[in-house]
Amino acid sequence: MLSHLSSRIRATGPLTVAEYMKEALTNPRWGYYMRREVFGRQGDFVTSPEITQTFGEVIGAWLLHHWRAAGSCTPIKLIELGPGRGTLASDVLRTVCQFGDMKDKLSVHMVEISPFMRNRQRSLLCPDAVTSSDISSEPSRVGDNSVPGSSGGAGSDCDAIPKPMQEFDDIGVEHQTKFGVPILWHSSLEQVPNGYSLIVGHEFLDALPVHQFQRTDRGWREVLVDMNDEENRQSSAPPFRFVLSPQPTPALAYLTVSGRMVEVR
Repeated sequence: MLSHLSSRIRATGPLTVAEYMKEALTNPRWGYYMRREVFGRQGDFVTSPEITQTFGEVIGAWLLHHWRAAGSCTPIKLIELGPGRGTLASDVLRTVCQFGDMKDKLSVHMVEISPFMRNRQRSLLCPDAVTSSDISSEPSRVGDNSVPGSSGGAGSDCDAIPKPMQEFDDIGVEHQTKFGVPILWHSSLEQVPNGYSLIVGHEFLDALPVHQFQRTDRGWREVLVDMNDEENRQSSAPPFRFVLSPQPTPALAYLTVSGRMVEVR
Protein backbone atom coordinates (compact mmCIF):
# COMPACT_ATOMS: atom_id res chain seq x y z
CA MET A 1 0.00 0.00 0.00
CA LEU A 2 2.84 2.40 0.82
CA SER A 3 4.39 1.84 -2.61
CA HIS A 4 1.01 2.23 -4.32
CA LEU A 5 0.19 5.51 -2.58
CA SER A 6 3.69 6.86 -3.18
CA SER A 7 3.51 6.04 -6.89
CA ARG A 8 0.13 7.69 -7.22
CA ILE A 9 1.28 10.88 -5.50
CA ARG A 10 4.41 11.06 -7.66
CA ALA A 11 2.31 10.59 -10.80
CA THR A 12 -0.60 12.94 -10.09
CA GLY A 13 0.39 15.09 -7.14
CA PRO A 14 -0.93 15.29 -3.56
CA LEU A 15 -4.14 13.46 -2.70
CA THR A 16 -7.12 14.84 -0.85
CA VAL A 17 -7.64 13.30 2.59
CA ALA A 18 -10.74 11.62 1.17
CA GLU A 19 -8.77 10.04 -1.69
CA TYR A 20 -6.08 8.90 0.72
CA MET A 21 -8.63 7.31 3.09
CA LYS A 22 -10.49 5.62 0.25
CA GLU A 23 -7.32 4.05 -1.12
CA ALA A 24 -6.10 2.95 2.31
CA LEU A 25 -9.40 1.38 3.30
CA THR A 26 -10.98 0.04 0.10
CA ASN A 27 -8.35 -0.32 -2.59
CA PRO A 28 -9.31 -3.66 -4.22
CA ARG A 29 -5.85 -5.14 -3.74
CA TRP A 30 -4.36 -3.52 -0.64
CA GLY A 31 -7.31 -1.90 1.15
CA TYR A 32 -7.53 -2.47 4.89
CA TYR A 33 -11.06 -3.90 4.79
CA MET A 34 -10.81 -5.78 1.53
CA ARG A 35 -8.74 -8.94 2.01
CA ARG A 36 -8.30 -9.86 5.65
CA GLU A 37 -9.94 -10.22 9.05
CA VAL A 38 -10.05 -6.91 10.94
CA PHE A 39 -12.65 -7.64 13.65
CA GLY A 40 -12.37 -9.62 16.87
CA ARG A 41 -9.46 -11.59 18.26
CA GLN A 42 -8.08 -12.30 14.79
CA GLY A 43 -8.23 -8.64 13.83
CA ASP A 44 -7.37 -5.21 15.20
CA PHE A 45 -10.48 -4.02 17.05
CA VAL A 46 -13.79 -5.08 18.55
CA THR A 47 -17.25 -3.56 18.09
CA SER A 48 -20.25 -3.90 20.42
CA PRO A 49 -22.01 -6.76 18.58
CA GLU A 50 -18.88 -8.91 18.87
CA ILE A 51 -18.98 -8.66 22.68
CA THR A 52 -22.59 -9.60 23.42
CA GLN A 53 -25.71 -10.53 21.49
CA THR A 54 -27.73 -8.24 23.77
CA PHE A 55 -26.64 -5.19 21.79
CA GLY A 56 -28.15 -6.46 18.53
CA GLU A 57 -31.27 -7.78 20.22
CA VAL A 58 -31.94 -4.35 21.74
CA ILE A 59 -31.45 -2.73 18.32
CA GLY A 60 -33.90 -5.27 16.88
CA ALA A 61 -36.53 -4.42 19.50
CA TRP A 62 -35.99 -0.71 18.81
CA LEU A 63 -36.45 -1.21 15.06
CA LEU A 64 -39.62 -3.24 15.64
CA HIS A 65 -41.03 -0.51 17.90
CA HIS A 66 -40.39 2.30 15.42
CA TRP A 67 -41.71 0.26 12.49
CA ARG A 68 -45.00 -0.29 14.33
CA ALA A 69 -45.10 3.35 15.46
CA ALA A 70 -44.77 4.40 11.81
CA GLY A 71 -47.85 2.36 10.87
CA SER A 72 -46.24 -1.01 10.07
CA CYS A 73 -45.50 -0.02 6.47
CA THR A 74 -45.07 -2.94 4.07
CA PRO A 75 -43.06 -4.24 2.39
CA ILE A 76 -40.11 -3.31 4.57
CA LYS A 77 -36.39 -3.38 3.84
CA LEU A 78 -33.81 -3.71 6.59
CA ILE A 79 -30.60 -2.14 5.26
CA GLU A 80 -27.26 -2.42 7.02
CA LEU A 81 -24.33 -0.29 5.92
CA GLY A 82 -20.90 -1.81 6.51
CA PRO A 83 -22.20 -5.00 8.19
CA GLY A 84 -18.84 -6.28 9.45
CA ARG A 85 -18.99 -10.04 9.96
CA GLY A 86 -22.81 -10.04 9.98
CA THR A 87 -23.02 -10.45 13.76
CA LEU A 88 -25.27 -7.44 14.33
CA ALA A 89 -27.61 -8.45 11.49
CA SER A 90 -27.87 -11.97 12.91
CA ASP A 91 -28.80 -10.69 16.37
CA VAL A 92 -31.29 -8.17 14.98
CA LEU A 93 -32.95 -10.77 12.75
CA ARG A 94 -33.18 -13.32 15.56
CA THR A 95 -35.22 -10.73 17.47
CA VAL A 96 -37.51 -9.25 14.81
CA CYS A 97 -38.23 -12.59 13.16
CA GLN A 98 -40.01 -13.73 16.31
CA PHE A 99 -42.80 -11.37 15.28
CA GLY A 100 -44.66 -12.64 12.22
CA ASP A 101 -46.19 -9.30 11.30
CA MET A 102 -42.69 -7.98 10.55
CA LYS A 103 -40.93 -11.15 9.41
CA ASP A 104 -43.46 -11.94 6.69
CA LYS A 105 -42.94 -8.54 5.01
CA LEU A 106 -39.20 -8.20 5.54
CA SER A 107 -36.21 -8.36 3.20
CA VAL A 108 -32.60 -7.70 4.22
CA HIS A 109 -30.13 -5.66 2.18
CA MET A 110 -26.44 -5.67 3.11
CA VAL A 111 -24.38 -2.83 1.63
CA GLU A 112 -20.79 -4.06 1.64
CA ILE A 113 -17.91 -3.09 -0.64
CA SER A 114 -15.48 -5.77 0.58
CA PRO A 115 -15.69 -9.22 -1.07
CA PHE A 116 -13.92 -10.71 1.95
CA MET A 117 -16.51 -9.35 4.36
CA ARG A 118 -19.41 -10.37 2.10
CA ASN A 119 -18.14 -13.95 2.40
CA ARG A 120 -18.03 -13.61 6.18
CA GLN A 121 -21.57 -12.29 6.29
CA ARG A 122 -23.02 -14.90 3.98
CA SER A 123 -21.42 -17.79 5.87
CA LEU A 124 -23.06 -16.60 9.10
CA LEU A 125 -26.46 -15.55 7.76
CA CYS A 126 -26.89 -18.18 5.04
CA PRO A 127 -25.24 -21.33 6.45
CA ASP A 128 -26.96 -23.58 3.89
CA ALA A 129 -24.58 -22.06 1.32
CA VAL A 130 -21.53 -23.01 3.39
CA THR A 131 -19.98 -26.45 3.84
CA SER A 132 -18.79 -27.65 7.22
CA SER A 133 -15.17 -27.24 6.14
CA ASP A 134 -15.74 -23.48 5.80
CA ILE A 135 -16.44 -23.05 9.52
CA SER A 136 -13.81 -22.91 12.24
CA SER A 137 -14.50 -23.87 15.83
CA GLU A 138 -13.35 -20.59 17.34
CA PRO A 139 -16.12 -18.90 19.36
CA SER A 140 -17.30 -15.69 17.76
CA ARG A 141 -17.87 -13.50 20.81
CA VAL A 142 -14.92 -11.82 22.45
CA GLY A 143 -14.40 -13.35 25.86
CA ASP A 144 -16.48 -16.43 25.04
CA ASN A 145 -14.61 -19.51 26.20
CA SER A 146 -17.27 -22.02 25.21
CA VAL A 147 -16.29 -25.28 23.56
CA PRO A 148 -16.36 -25.61 19.77
CA GLY A 149 -19.88 -25.73 18.43
CA SER A 150 -21.47 -24.37 21.60
CA SER A 151 -23.45 -21.16 21.77
CA GLY A 152 -21.91 -17.84 22.65
CA GLY A 153 -24.93 -17.15 24.84
CA ALA A 154 -28.54 -18.18 25.22
CA GLY A 155 -30.10 -18.06 21.79
CA SER A 156 -26.89 -16.99 20.08
CA ASP A 157 -26.55 -17.89 16.39
CA CYS A 158 -22.94 -16.72 16.15
CA ASP A 159 -21.07 -19.66 17.61
CA ALA A 160 -18.39 -20.00 14.95
CA ILE A 161 -16.13 -17.80 12.88
CA PRO A 162 -16.04 -18.82 9.22
CA LYS A 163 -12.72 -19.25 7.51
CA PRO A 164 -12.06 -17.32 4.29
CA MET A 165 -13.98 -18.80 1.37
CA GLN A 166 -13.87 -18.38 -2.35
CA GLU A 167 -15.33 -14.99 -3.18
CA PHE A 168 -18.82 -14.86 -4.59
CA ASP A 169 -19.91 -12.19 -7.01
CA ASP A 170 -23.69 -12.55 -6.93
CA ILE A 171 -24.35 -8.92 -6.06
CA GLY A 172 -28.09 -8.30 -6.11
CA VAL A 173 -28.96 -12.01 -6.17
CA GLU A 174 -31.49 -13.09 -3.55
CA HIS A 175 -30.50 -15.65 -0.92
CA GLN A 176 -32.41 -17.07 2.04
CA THR A 177 -31.22 -16.45 5.60
CA LYS A 178 -31.34 -19.04 8.36
CA PHE A 179 -34.21 -16.99 9.79
CA GLY A 180 -36.35 -17.55 6.71
CA VAL A 181 -36.23 -14.04 5.22
CA PRO A 182 -34.68 -13.06 1.88
CA ILE A 183 -31.33 -11.27 1.83
CA LEU A 184 -29.37 -9.51 -0.91
CA TRP A 185 -25.91 -7.97 -1.03
CA HIS A 186 -25.07 -4.65 -2.72
CA SER A 187 -21.81 -2.81 -3.22
CA SER A 188 -23.45 0.63 -2.85
CA LEU A 189 -26.59 2.12 -1.34
CA GLU A 190 -27.73 3.24 -4.79
CA GLN A 191 -28.23 -0.41 -5.75
CA VAL A 192 -30.87 -0.95 -3.05
CA PRO A 193 -34.42 -0.65 -4.46
CA ASN A 194 -36.52 2.29 -3.32
CA GLY A 195 -39.18 1.80 -0.68
CA TYR A 196 -39.82 1.98 3.05
CA SER A 197 -36.59 1.08 4.83
CA LEU A 198 -34.98 0.85 8.24
CA ILE A 199 -31.27 1.64 7.96
CA VAL A 200 -28.61 0.51 10.42
CA GLY A 201 -25.00 1.68 10.26
CA HIS A 202 -23.02 0.72 13.36
CA GLU A 203 -19.59 2.42 13.44
CA PHE A 204 -20.00 3.12 9.73
CA LEU A 205 -19.85 6.90 9.33
CA ASP A 206 -16.55 7.14 11.21
CA ALA A 207 -14.86 5.05 8.50
CA LEU A 208 -16.11 7.06 5.52
CA PRO A 209 -13.56 9.13 3.57
CA VAL A 210 -13.80 12.84 4.38
CA HIS A 211 -12.39 16.05 2.98
CA GLN A 212 -10.52 18.31 5.39
CA PHE A 213 -10.25 22.10 5.17
CA GLN A 214 -8.30 24.77 7.00
CA ARG A 215 -8.83 28.52 7.23
CA THR A 216 -5.75 30.54 6.24
CA ASP A 217 -4.88 34.19 5.64
CA ARG A 218 -5.78 33.54 1.98
CA GLY A 219 -9.13 32.03 2.86
CA TRP A 220 -10.12 28.39 3.06
CA ARG A 221 -7.75 25.79 1.67
CA GLU A 222 -8.11 22.02 1.43
CA VAL A 223 -5.72 19.78 3.37
CA LEU A 224 -3.86 17.34 1.10
CA VAL A 225 -1.57 14.35 1.63
CA ASP A 226 1.86 14.63 -0.01
CA MET A 227 5.16 12.76 0.11
CA ASN A 228 7.49 13.78 2.89
CA ASP A 229 10.70 15.42 1.71
CA GLU A 230 13.69 13.22 0.95
CA GLU A 231 15.56 14.10 4.14
CA ASN A 232 12.63 13.18 6.38
CA ARG A 233 11.91 9.99 4.42
CA GLN A 234 15.39 8.76 5.31
CA SER A 235 14.74 9.33 9.01
CA SER A 236 12.06 7.89 11.26
CA ALA A 237 9.48 10.45 10.08
CA PRO A 238 6.27 9.19 8.41
CA PRO A 239 6.46 8.78 4.61
CA PHE A 240 3.61 11.26 4.08
CA ARG A 241 2.76 14.71 5.35
CA PHE A 242 -0.18 17.10 5.30
CA VAL A 243 0.05 20.16 3.06
CA LEU A 244 -2.37 22.88 2.06
CA SER A 245 -3.63 23.24 -1.48
CA PRO A 246 -2.14 26.34 -3.11
CA GLN A 247 -5.41 27.02 -4.94
CA PRO A 248 -9.08 26.20 -4.29
CA THR A 249 -9.88 22.55 -5.08
CA PRO A 250 -13.11 21.15 -6.60
CA ALA A 251 -14.31 20.01 -3.17
CA LEU A 252 -13.65 23.45 -1.71
CA ALA A 253 -15.43 25.15 -4.61
CA TYR A 254 -18.46 22.91 -3.97
CA LEU A 255 -18.67 24.07 -0.34
CA THR A 256 -18.03 27.78 -0.87
CA VAL A 257 -20.14 30.61 -2.22
CA SER A 258 -18.47 33.94 -3.01
CA GLY A 259 -15.39 32.84 -1.12
CA ARG A 260 -17.28 32.03 2.08
CA MET A 261 -17.66 28.53 3.47
CA VAL A 262 -21.25 27.32 3.33
CA GLU A 263 -22.61 26.23 6.69
CA VAL A 264 -23.40 22.51 6.48
CA ARG A 265 -26.04 21.11 8.83
